[in-house]
Amino acid sequence: MGVAVTPDGTKVYVTNYYENNVSVIDTTTNNFIAMVNVGRGPLGVAVTPDGKDVYVANNGEGSNTVSVINTTNNTAYDTVNVGSAPIAFGQFIGSAPINLSSVTVHVVQSPSLNITKSANPSTYNFAGESITYTYNVTNTGNVNLLGDLTVTDDYISGPITIFSDDLSPGTSVTGTGTYSVTQQDLNNGSVTNFAYSTTTNGLQSNTTTATITAVQGPAPIINIISPTSGSVGTLVTLIGTGFTGATAVNFGSNIGTNLTVVSDTEITVNAPAGTGTVDVTVTTPVGTSGTFTYNAVTPVASFTEDQTSGTSPLAVQFYDTSSNVPTSWLWEFGDGSSSTMQNPEISVILPMCSEYLLAAAMLLSWISCS
Repeated sequence: MGVAVTPDGTKVYVTNYYENNVSVIDTTTNNFIAMVNVGRGPLGVAVTPDGKDVYVANNGEGSNTVSVINTTNNTAYDTVNVGSAPIAFGQFIGSAPINLSSVTVHVVQSPSLNITKSANPSTYNFAGESITYTYNVTNTGNVNLLGDLTVTDDYISGPITIFSDDLSPGTSVTGTGTYSVTQQDLNNGSVTNFAYSTTTNGLQSNTTTATITAVQGPAPIINIISPTSGSVGTLVTLIGTGFTGATAVNFGSNIGTNLTVVSDTEITVNAPAGTGTVDVTVTTPVGTSGTFTYNAVTPVASFTEDQTSGTSPLAVQFYDTSSNVPTSWLWEFGDGSSSTMQNPEISVILPMCSEYLLAAAMLLSWISCS
């Protein structure tokens, strides 16, 4: 929209209204040498007689400013607020050593894209751990890059879209992707993956890589179990080392419930059903511990009843008094009936009276009625 020549004739400044910048041309070679970002909608440009500064009128909506460019380093070092919609035409008063009509401007467009990536965390120690990759994409060219960007990562399914709309030179946008560690990654000791970014018109960035390493600690070790015996549901505390990421605590062939990894050295778990002395092991992504013994106590059945004699029909309430925390019951009575309730009630009628009642624990109770 505007062109100005320095007094010594070595440089030409061209305003780019829609890109909000100024191109600098070397008149000796007629090559583009710099791009200077200014205000919105630069419409006119003028050079001071001493050639030290260039003034650019920013005419775009809401701008109302003049940018001042230093011709030595081609950077905008000041912005002056002025009236609405400023326009600049021509030069400051001074000599014009060259004829503008004879200048041919060659603008070299050099689109370029750069990507870097980082991982958080940078180490991992169990399968299923989530790794977040952050991608930083920068416009390293001299023209705006239009449209959204996509990142392709060989360890992450599908492209990652980064919304950028209009990425100007020197600016960056970021995006993220998530990867879940596998057991094979733990076995391999590290994960290295690559990524690159592309624009909607096919411009591709460099390829970047990131490496995260596995913390391959020793297999878990159990030093203490407390208590060392109990029935189903007993809260058991395990003290040892290498418990981080524990996935199971086995009591023989049965798996404990409500596993909680308190720390790398402590686990709590509820004992499962079982009988006798069993081997306890802890399993983590690194391996399985050696065994530690635990005595799974068997419930001992016993009961009482609220009465043992009376008139037929006689209602008798039985009460479970078994020890070692049973979790299920089976009552069998002399008339062939049964119950799975903890504390059942039956009605005794003739001719059942004066017969034995048999409970699950094989304990006998004598009921008499008339």
